[in-house]
Amino acid sequence: MNLYPTRAEAIEHEILKPLSEGLEDLLSEPLPGSHTHPTVEDYYDVQAIADEVLELYVFEGGFVYHCLQPDIYPDLFRDIAERHALPADD
Repeated sequence: MNLYPTRAEAIEHEILKPLSEGLEDLLSEPLPGSHTHPTVEDYYDVQAIADEVLELYVFEGGFVYHCLQPDIYPDLFRDIAERHALPADD
C-alpha cells in the first residue's frame, strides 16, 4: 500500500497516472484550434473517482495519509473510472 500525505498526491499517483496510460494517444495531440493539450480531467471526473477509490489511513498518534482502498483491483478501478467518464463532445 502506498501512502500519500495529501489527497492531491494520491490522485496524481493512483488515478491520473493509470488513466493517462490509457489516453496516451489523446493526450499527445493539442486540442483542435489550440496549442493546449488535453488532460485526464477532460475525459474523467477525477474527483468522483477519488471519492470512490481513495481512503484515509490513520496511524496511531494522529498521522493521516491518503491511499488506494485495498479492495480496489485493476478491473474494479477501470469500472469505476468508466462510470465517471465525461461525455464526448459531438
